[in-house]
Amino acid sequence: MGNKFYGEGNLGNDPELNNTENGNDDQAVCNLRIYFDKPVPKQDGSGFDDKGGFWMNVEIWGKRGIACHDKLTKGNRVSVDGSVIGKTWKDKETHEERSGLVVRAKRVNPDLMTVDSIKQK
Repeated sequence: MGNKFYGEGNLGNDPELNNTENGNDDQAVCNLRIYFDKPVPKQDGSGFDDKGGFWMNVEIWGKRGIACHDKLTKGNRVSVDGSVIGKTWKDKETHEERSGLVVRAKRVNPDLMTVDSIKQK
């Protein structure tokens, strides 16, 4: 991996699961839209102030992607471990070629305070 990304944030939408053809294999990819914030403790200890942040598209492949789609919902707080990559795509409305940065996640872990239940496999 050429670079490392680690961030914590909240899902802005429900996860979206797609299947892509990769040679002879179909692979699942889960797309997440996450707001990575920068909470800073208040001086008086009464909570946190949001000191800025950014939106980022995150993709996670295979069984981990399927699990994200099945278990996570809009608003869940997660931590993401992966790398930043450049991608190009066609805009759905204008059909123009677009490019940008995306996080390709190795792991997406939920904050246990924002999920209803977790079952051990």
